[in-house]
Amino acid sequence: MNVIAHDVLLRFGDNPSSYLAMNTGTAQFAEHGGTGFVPHVLAGRHHALALFGPIAANADGKRRLWEDFERWCAKNDRAIVVLQASQDFGRVLARRGYAVNQLGAAFSAQLEDFDLKGKKFKPIRNNIGNASRAGVTVRELDHDDYPSVRDALDDIDARWLRAKRRGTRPLRFMVGDRYQARQRARRIFLVEHDRRIIGYSTFVPSPERAGNGYLWDLTRRIPEAPRGTNELLIRTAAETLRDEGHDWLHMGLTPFVELRNEWELSTSAHWLRTVAGLVASRGAWLYPARNNLRFKLKWHPQRVVPEYMGFQNGASVTAVLATLRRLGVLP
Repeated sequence: MNVIAHDVLLRFGDNPSSYLAMNTGTAQFAEHGGTGFVPHVLAGRHHALALFGPIAANADGKRRLWEDFERWCAKNDRAIVVLQASQDFGRVLARRGYAVNQLGAAFSAQLEDFDLKGKKFKPIRNNIGNASRAGVTVRELDHDDYPSVRDALDDIDARWLRAKRRGTRPLRFMVGDRYQARQRARRIFLVEHDRRIIGYSTFVPSPERAGNGYLWDLTRRIPEAPRGTNELLIRTAAETLRDEGHDWLHMGLTPFVELRNEWELSTSAHWLRTVAGLVASRGAWLYPARNNLRFKLKWHPQRVVPEYMGFQNGASVTAVLATLRRLGVLP
């Protein structure tokens, strides 16, 4: 764990999901003589996947850092693919000649008035009531107790994955890492039933520039968990964060949804947008975008913002396949 990078991230990151840059296995390209960095991984023999873009103190630092990263990639014969770029950085990429397409949208719920009252939250209340009547409880894990539950959480991960469609793989790089070194910054809420752990969710801090709050990251539960388990878990965590004075529960990116015409940039690849729309509507085998979106919208998030992907040498099939393989979506 690079402590300097961690501090820079929390001070200067501008994406609520920026903490994903701290995942195990994610490299940090650092600006020569500076404190900024570009989180990235290598994909295949000829691509580099950059997450979010440059993280630095100001616009000039970001520009110099990105130019350094481009030169480093060119020297190593790697074309850049950017994932989860903001709209502002997407425009920067478009001006630099990248093909830039909307990847999806990120959602955030305000915590100040979080109470689940009113007709619109009735389905959530009904599900929570079902889980509570079944004896499901939620508690935050003390970090010192993590070693004692790690095997149980590993077992939940395995059972959750086995319950998915055959061939499903856990997404890498763009989701959280329960094993990353700076574990105390990661908060874990456990779901218990009949004296055993049946699920959990993890939450990580969002950078100052992205709003005072936490990113709701991983959620896992066993297939036979009572209906309403996830809703009870999220409500408990949200109320805890609200009572601590945090402003936002960031729900992160859902790929391939909210693909709006007004959010497309001038250099977008039309064929890729068509493919993204097909994945959203018919591609649950590739990514369950509809189910993911449906659950987030149940909480009536007040903030919805687009996020983008950018391809340095055009949105070629080769670049897309290299990206999907590195993310674990394809073998």
